[in-house]
Amino acid sequence: MASLTLFVNGEELHAPPEMSNAPLAAFLKTTRFKSVKVACGEGGCGACAVALVEPPAEGSGAGAAPHLRTINACLSPVYSVRGKSILTAEGLPAAATAAAAAAATPATAGGAAASSVVVERLASHHASQCGYCTPGFAVACHAALHNAATAAAKGCSSSSSSSNGSSNGGRHHDAHHHGGNGCSSNGNSAAAAAAAATAEPLLDGAGLRRALDGNLCRCTGYRPIVSACRSVGVADIEDLAGPPQPGGAAATAAAGALLLPSRAAAAAAATAAADEVEEVQLGGNQVLKVPRSLAALVGEAGWLAASATPWRLVAGNTGPGVYKDWPLAEAVLLTVAEVPELRRLEVMNGGGGGGGGSLVVGGAVTLEALAAHLVEAGGLKKQLAAAAAVGGGGGGGGGGGGGVEEWAAETAAHLRRIAGAHVRNVATVGGNLALAAEAALPSDVATLLAAAGAEVEFVVVSADADAHGASRRLPLLDFVNGGAAAGKPAAGGYIVTAVHVPLPLPYTNNDGNGVVRFWSNRIAERYSNAAAVANAAVLLRLQPAAAAGGGSGDAVVAEACVVVGVRIDAAAGGGVAAARNAAKEQDPTAVLLYGWDVRRLTDVEAALAGAPAAPAALAAALAAAPPALAAIDGLDGATAAIAEGLVAQGLFAAAGLAAAAATADGGATAAAAAPSRLPPPELVSGRQSYPAPLPEVAPVTEPTVKLGAKLQATGTAQYTEDVPVHKGALYAAYVMGAQAGAVLEAIDASAALALPGAVRFIGAADMEAAVAAPAPANGTANGNNGAANGYGYAFANRFEALRPGAPPPEPIFLPAGGRVEYAGQPVGLVLADSAFAAHRAAKAVKLTYRTAASAADASTTTTTTTTTTAAASATTATAAADGAAAAEPAPQPVTPVLDIDTALAARALYPLAALMPWLPAGKSLGPGPMTLGPSNGDVDALLAAAGAPPAAAAAGVLPAAAPANGNGSTSSCNGNGNGNGNGSSSSSGSGSSSQEAGAGAGGKARYRVVRGRYSTPSQLHVYMETQSAVAAPEEDGGVAVQSACQGTDVIQSSVATALGLPLSKVTARCRRVGGGFGGKATLSRRVAAAAAVAAAITGRQVRLHLPRNADMVLNGGRADCRVDYVAVLERRGAAQQEAEAAEQQQAIRQMALPQDAVGGWRLAGLDLFVAALGGAFPDIAWLDGMGLVSAVDSLYDIPNMRCEVAMVRANVPPRTAVRGPGEVNGTMIIEQVMEHVAAELGVSPEAFRAATFFKVPPPTPAAAAKPAPAANGGGGAAAPAGPSEADAEAAGAGSGPADAAAVAEASTTQPTAAAAATATKVAEEEVVLKMPFGKKVPAKLYTLPRLWDKLMNEAGWAGLQAEVAAFNAGHAWTKRGLAALPARYGMQRGSKPAYVNILPDGAVQVACHGIEMGQGLFTKVAQVAAATLSEALPPANRPVDLSYIKICDNSSELLPNGGVTGGSTSSELAAAAVRLACLQLVDILKAKAVPKLKNKEEYSWKELVAATSGGWGPANQLGAFAWGGQADLPEASPGAGHVPTQPEYSVIGVAGALVEVDVLTGERRVLRADIMFDLGRPVNPAVDIGQVEGAFVMGMGMMMSEEATYDSWGPQGAAGGGTGALVQNSTWHYKPPAAACVPAQLNVTLLDDSPLSQGGPISSKACGEPPLLLSTAVLMALQRATAAARADAARAAAAAAGGQQEQQQGAFVPLIAPATVQRVRTACGAWTAAERLQRAAAAAAAAAAAAATAKADK
Repeated sequence: MASLTLFVNGEELHAPPEMSNAPLAAFLKTTRFKSVKVACGEGGCGACAVALVEPPAEGSGAGAAPHLRTINACLSPVYSVRGKSILTAEGLPAAATAAAAAAATPATAGGAAASSVVVERLASHHASQCGYCTPGFAVACHAALHNAATAAAKGCSSSSSSSNGSSNGGRHHDAHHHGGNGCSSNGNSAAAAAAAATAEPLLDGAGLRRALDGNLCRCTGYRPIVSACRSVGVADIEDLAGPPQPGGAAATAAAGALLLPSRAAAAAAATAAADEVEEVQLGGNQVLKVPRSLAALVGEAGWLAASATPWRLVAGNTGPGVYKDWPLAEAVLLTVAEVPELRRLEVMNGGGGGGGGSLVVGGAVTLEALAAHLVEAGGLKKQLAAAAAVGGGGGGGGGGGGGVEEWAAETAAHLRRIAGAHVRNVATVGGNLALAAEAALPSDVATLLAAAGAEVEFVVVSADADAHGASRRLPLLDFVNGGAAAGKPAAGGYIVTAVHVPLPLPYTNNDGNGVVRFWSNRIAERYSNAAAVANAAVLLRLQPAAAAGGGSGDAVVAEACVVVGVRIDAAAGGGVAAARNAAKEQDPTAVLLYGWDVRRLTDVEAALAGAPAAPAALAAALAAAPPALAAIDGLDGATAAIAEGLVAQGLFAAAGLAAAAATADGGATAAAAAPSRLPPPELVSGRQSYPAPLPEVAPVTEPTVKLGAKLQATGTAQYTEDVPVHKGALYAAYVMGAQAGAVLEAIDASAALALPGAVRFIGAADMEAAVAAPAPANGTANGNNGAANGYGYAFANRFEALRPGAPPPEPIFLPAGGRVEYAGQPVGLVLADSAFAAHRAAKAVKLTYRTAASAADASTTTTTTTTTTAAASATTATAAADGAAAAEPAPQPVTPVLDIDTALAARALYPLAALMPWLPAGKSLGPGPMTLGPSNGDVDALLAAAGAPPAAAAAGVLPAAAPANGNGSTSSCNGNGNGNGNGSSSSSGSGSSSQEAGAGAGGKARYRVVRGRYSTPSQLHVYMETQSAVAAPEEDGGVAVQSACQGTDVIQSSVATALGLPLSKVTARCRRVGGGFGGKATLSRRVAAAAAVAAAITGRQVRLHLPRNADMVLNGGRADCRVDYVAVLERRGAAQQEAEAAEQQQAIRQMALPQDAVGGWRLAGLDLFVAALGGAFPDIAWLDGMGLVSAVDSLYDIPNMRCEVAMVRANVPPRTAVRGPGEVNGTMIIEQVMEHVAAELGVSPEAFRAATFFKVPPPTPAAAAKPAPAANGGGGAAAPAGPSEADAEAAGAGSGPADAAAVAEASTTQPTAAAAATATKVAEEEVVLKMPFGKKVPAKLYTLPRLWDKLMNEAGWAGLQAEVAAFNAGHAWTKRGLAALPARYGMQRGSKPAYVNILPDGAVQVACHGIEMGQGLFTKVAQVAAATLSEALPPANRPVDLSYIKICDNSSELLPNGGVTGGSTSSELAAAAVRLACLQLVDILKAKAVPKLKNKEEYSWKELVAATSGGWGPANQLGAFAWGGQADLPEASPGAGHVPTQPEYSVIGVAGALVEVDVLTGERRVLRADIMFDLGRPVNPAVDIGQVEGAFVMGMGMMMSEEATYDSWGPQGAAGGGTGALVQNSTWHYKPPAAACVPAQLNVTLLDDSPLSQGGPISSKACGEPPLLLSTAVLMALQRATAAARADAARAAAAAAGGQQEQQQGAFVPLIAPATVQRVRTACGAWTAAERLQRAAAAAAAAAAAAATAKADK
């Protein structure tokens, strides 16, 4: 078989036949081009994006530039690009102008000196962190910019380069963000930054949004990526084209720069001239047939049908991204890609006047081609003009507009929100409709075109010669809803040839002139690149009222078409989705699909016919929508409400009723306003401010470009996936258990091993091989007692050592006979000669299960296994490998436990307190230390006085008692733990209540109790690089492992444990990681251990790289939590209120609040009981509990507080650390309590927060005599400012904290005589604030008051509040919410190793413990090393250039005992250790080298190093090892005049968020976020800004769109029959934020006068995780917006009742995260749009009548 030829970056490549039907990305991995990254394999993330270089369009003229069309290399088969030219990130043309050379990034950014202008901008704007997604962004940006430049060169305005029109300064802010000291964060020179600030972007607004919508980034938060793209201006067009080519400008544009070689054109011409049906031999005996005419296509299909040959029709091949059915089983693939009749876009029937013209859309037309044809020059408009048709429609009733132009614009805009740009570029109209008909695809195309009256034309394919080839046409909805299936022969199929779309032209009939109006919209979890939850399209034919006999009023609806599409249960709608979902029984990675229903709302249409296009008539017609939607099988209430809202918007928009402008009075005017959709989101812009760099410590404090940034942007940076493997290496793929709770009875790999390329299956039985051999002498190393076998290893089926008292660890492979503890649990590996073959074969391994026979049996089984859940249940899977199987009973199947309620009721618990004995234990559950329970004060006494129950009682948890002897549960439910998927805004039983108790002064109740239940969600990491490892046997029985991990020590230990080797025989290495977020701290162990086991057994190198679906299924993410809280408010006495009044005055003025801003109450106590959902194995999920109790007290002064945390065990994947583990849950909990309490009191939550903040004790007399520095003056907006530097110095820097009681008293009352005496004592000590659970914050470092004041003032909080209030009063259908809150993140310091060597040429090799995974650790370490070594140079020659510094790969061989990179402190720990080592070298250089240069006043770094030479090499020690941390640095000594370095510290920040909600549909936007942090003095402020933005946006995903639930539904939709598999196991369902989700205005400020924790160059604070906590502000703002919507609805209902019903304050309703569109819509209230619109219309009519009467009376 012949190979396939293609051209990559101008180089001719040949794909072997066995790769010709593989994804393009898989083939490219076998070549030297490695930039294509496969992060999802579904077309959902864009990391694999490449560009097809296509000839210019016909008529473009000589020398015209080619067109770049981006595609997903993970979905495009090699055969689909044969003969074509492809551009990858490596091949982007280098910039050639002098200006580009002057602005180039430094050499430390890596890559070629002359790089692409896009690559340079991405690097200089700090737009690459982990870098795994960056090549895809580089290609997407370059292609879009190139095409925009081509359009600009033609002299026409491209719609893709339209302005953003942002109101906050937009792009200008991005280019030059001035900080408090005039600093820029983009790393360019000031001149370059100024030039960029004034350059007109080549691409912005909608065009840039579309260009980026197919790409995801998990690290940066998108702001720097958008900024980098915007920075490419019109002046950069020349650089986009690359260096000049021989032959002048025309040759440059046409060939060289864009790599469209003449041989590629020749190959394309040869292909076009080939046979009528070309045959291409593919791998696996598969054949591709390429017909070049419709007749040939139909004929070939008929032959295939008649011969009964398995075949498949292929087009864009995007379907496998969702349905996972890559075409391998069929013998023949029949492509439609080169059939010209199927690519036509033609106007038929003349098109003009009332002739009923139509647009014929060929079945193979791509979505993007159709959209472009509709709106761009040379498309539909040109066709209509040529046909002498007059587009636009003109007049018509109801406000004008309409016609073809409106329909085309609406349709194109809607089409461009489907999927991402790279998918739209290849996905076809016919394929979309066929999948909608056959596979319940949630099709926007069907809704759009059906509303326009489209018909589908298809050709019958049949073995019957008489039937074959018949052409049929069906109305589109008939085709989608069964018509196609009904007309399809049993032994054939059909080919969609065209869609005929009637053009909505103005018309003339007997009644006069009419106009057609069209509108459409879709609601999804993201603006684009997300499947619709619901969509709708409305077409109205309007005619003048006079023509309809209705007088001269509103236009009349002559005809209406209202189409809606809605997501439904998989089992509904004929069960098409459920049938596909049945694959979950054998494959836990199967994408679980929803059903989809699309239909016309005929009752609404009938009610509209003949009705005036007026609000009252439209509202009356809308009343028919709710019952029609309720009749749809499987449609939940929230989605139905969204669909009704869409129809309401569509009717009013199509009728031409523009939304009324907001008025001052709001009220009836606002309520009567027409509903309208939210405008498209603006891409992010904003301001970034940070402290000015300090020249004396350069390059520390400078915004240095990240090391290797250009390597990452060009895709040449090497990740574990890219590590070359030896010839003969094997590729591995997991075989996974699919049914949680079932017993795995048998494993049959015979069918898998019969497939091409498959080599071997390896499972637990192979580790227990019966081939006996003497165990090696080290066979019991690391506590292993594993079975010795013929491989020379003492295998143990686990990847961590057994620990006394701890639950058993997870096995590497589940053996036959063991119970599947979670869906996705690894059973074994299939090894093959390619990754493609391995994954295919793994799907073919047959697993046989035994499940619980019935609910009764399951219940019985539950009782007998509960106590083994956390201890012995997992032992059955590991005991066999450890020789203890005989002591264990045979596992029995159980019904899986999947939620908190079931697990808690069964007392399936992890001994959380025993796992963390250093923390206080709780008492509610037992026996033994099962829960955490930190507390302060006397909570029980306060609760008793207030008559309130403990939180544990409110949670239904009884005092400790003997647990039931059981393990499982009855049917499972996702209610409390995760919230349900139907849009419920709160969990079952999560209501709230308030009561008053006790007698106070004046007979008023002394106490008030606020109770509630709340839930926090899980979240998955979604790092871009999935888990990956390469293992190879080495000499003497050792193993080397390259792992994508967060610590080589962890990998070394796990592999040694699994193989029974001493640690010295295992070498673990890692160069960089494509994102971690905690997910590669421990979960990387299982992958590395499995690969090492396979390598040890086979004696060959093994690569195991997980597909996205497998990675997500194996990864449990963070623990979701359910919390019950009881808050006790105490009425303050008169004296206390008077004493506190002065403190509140500033807040009152700033917040514009009533004098008693908190209603005379203070938060006296808070009791919390939290249940966290742990996984089937413990892993390090206990970190969630520890982090939660660390953060839940935040910065609030709560005298009596308790938080008890239990962790239940469920049959879900092991939970592990996710960025901010537990800390974000704790922050969400305490801030929700603050919101609830403030709502009950009727006060501003910000004011209540400020009143509850810790207050700093008054300054000592000595300090009081000194004036405070101006930087700290002015007071806070809602809290007094903290002590100044002078105050703290006057207070002294003693070693002991102030008396805790005195501090607590001083924080809530004015000083008494006793307090004054205490303050005098404190003058000799450092004042320390002690948080409720013991965390200490030195008063000097307590910058919350300053940050809060800065946020209130710089954000203009009072003005924003007034604007929101005015907006909400004037807008009935759109509400805004505003929230601000603080966060404290506790950090732990420690000691780490470092090893630094100076080489003879001056190069410096640095080995540090930390893994570079995007957080800039290597860059910061290099900056510190350069600054420290510079101390050996004369001041004039400092600093050492960063190009001398080389950071070594992490290796257990080079630098062991480094631990795990995590907790956000690794950068500063690594930098401190490296500084310690460098200081040793500085001392050596000063002692040995400097004296030799005494005759030179100035000398360079090279000269200094050369002075150490002895002729045959260095004569002195030039290497240094250090072990230490910040506390060991000389500047941290007590005598340095700074706060002594503590083993722990707190990072403090504040944030405010402004959001907007579409009340009718639940769609939401984050309009603005202001973030302020005290990060000390950053080592690299640009890196830290990026970490702040990225963490905040990742947290936004948790708050808004990232949902993780587990399958609990049986095949027929019965509860309790699910497999327990993760539902959101793909980018199809799991939705992290995209670029359009980021706040339109994102302002980040790093405190520029932060009190430093120590001197020297390293005075930074951790920043990787703390900002994520502040994203809680977004959720709180959304909650307030929904509360405003409910209040509005309540007022409208009260007004409709004639004012006879008193309006009562609505109950507090928590908005459960993630705040999906369904949850947001439900939280807006249980009302229908029709009811409210009818009320508003009636009120408006009544008001008009009253006004008319009054006028007549006058």
